[in-house]
Amino acid sequence: MMYARLPGDSKIWVDPSTLAKVLCLIGYAFTWLVICAAFVVGIRGHSISIRAFYFSEYERHAYNIGVNLLTTVCNETMGYIHTVSLRWALFNEGKLEFNSNLRLWSHARSSPANSRIANLICFLGVVVSYSSGSIWLMQYDKDDNVSGKQGCQAIVVPQACIAYGIGLLMQAIVVSFSIPSALRAPTFSCSPLDTAAATVVHGMLQRRPGRCMMGLDQHKVAATPSRAVKRQKSLSTSHRAVQGVVYAAWAFVLLAIAWLAINAALVGHYPIGSIKAGFFKGTLNIKPSSFNIYRGRWIPEWAVVSESESDRFSPLVFAWVFSFVTALQIPLTLMTHLGELVVNSHRDESTWRKAARQEGLRRESANPIAAIITSGSALALFSFKAVIHAQFSDAVSIVFREFITMRTSGILGLAIGSALLSVFLTVLSIYGRKGPQPSTFGHLQTLVDLIDEWPEKGNQQMYWGHKTGGAVTPMKEEEYNFAGISITPPAQNIRIGELYS
Repeated sequence: MMYARLPGDSKIWVDPSTLAKVLCLIGYAFTWLVICAAFVVGIRGHSISIRAFYFSEYERHAYNIGVNLLTTVCNETMGYIHTVSLRWALFNEGKLEFNSNLRLWSHARSSPANSRIANLICFLGVVVSYSSGSIWLMQYDKDDNVSGKQGCQAIVVPQACIAYGIGLLMQAIVVSFSIPSALRAPTFSCSPLDTAAATVVHGMLQRRPGRCMMGLDQHKVAATPSRAVKRQKSLSTSHRAVQGVVYAAWAFVLLAIAWLAINAALVGHYPIGSIKAGFFKGTLNIKPSSFNIYRGRWIPEWAVVSESESDRFSPLVFAWVFSFVTALQIPLTLMTHLGELVVNSHRDESTWRKAARQEGLRRESANPIAAIITSGSALALFSFKAVIHAQFSDAVSIVFREFITMRTSGILGLAIGSALLSVFLTVLSIYGRKGPQPSTFGHLQTLVDLIDEWPEKGNQQMYWGHKTGGAVTPMKEEEYNFAGISITPPAQNIRIGELYS
């Protein structure tokens, strides 16, 4: 895919963000090592004797969080490369509106790696990696009295390790096709300013005069003098897609609560349920033979390996267990992915609003790791992903002779975690930023309209504020005020309540 330079402004500096490219390629190579390790463990697990090992309750939680952190790192690394490819594929088609897009919901006809089929493969890969990561350990006997402390014994499930490698491999193959186009992109930066600058340099967007005080909520309105206000419209008001994301997040919370209620109701009332040490210790044990649906069993008797002679799952039993867990995992993965739109749009807005601060905005090389570390909302979402998926691993696990065990405490933790994430996304979406600086939330045309001057390379400091005239369309101050970008701090404050154009 080529990015032809159309008539634009060649003096504007676009940061190629070489460091971000290097970091993503290193992360991509690391993901391949994880894939190989998963296949090695899975294959060797079928050829060597099973060795059970002991771990405490706290160690079990630590293992779950560690595996989900590893999965999140691999998925996010490949996801960012895929996002860059999508962003500039949309740019090539003239359909790029926002700096941040839902990569698995948006598609580009000019890029096979960003087609609907490729996006579906990536989504299934994410689901499979998280699902298999939650059942990679099969629990043996509980309450190890020999060691004198409570805990359990477990073995590694070879099929789950292989499925984990397949999930990451599905994404890695798609990303391998997106790497060439991503590396040829005008910038690998995640900053909305670099993306906006590239669209101007390549002639895709041009500044529309008379809109210096018009934010994203007015981007479809004809240019008209607007008054400076003390607070801007919220993300949900300006970006309609965000409303659907918030509704979907709360819908998942309701599903989690319904799951908790059903699980609690079944525990202790049927042979498949058991109660231990109260409600929060209750577990629901599901076996293929627990329900009389098809010939007395969900799975034929010949498919189940004798419990007295083997401690491995037969392939068909594992397929049943894995399908059940994956079906539960799909809405969770969908919710965390949709949350990226809210968080990334909020991060883009935070980047733009630095220009109105006293210290101004300095256009420095922006890479995805620094963006997560320096952005509280992005770091919070990354943590939410790992912790909520770890809670899912605690809620659903496989136990020897019980097949699937659903813990009430784990489901409760999942419901609480998803509710906290939904509250977090809701607050970000309804919070209107203070100050007269118009909000953009990463909308590229709005950014280009508000930036009347782009500092050249060597002086990347940007200040937004009151000006006596713009470089492109100077205005007579006695008629209307003007606000824009300069390389020095503005001499006057924005005049609240007065008209700007």
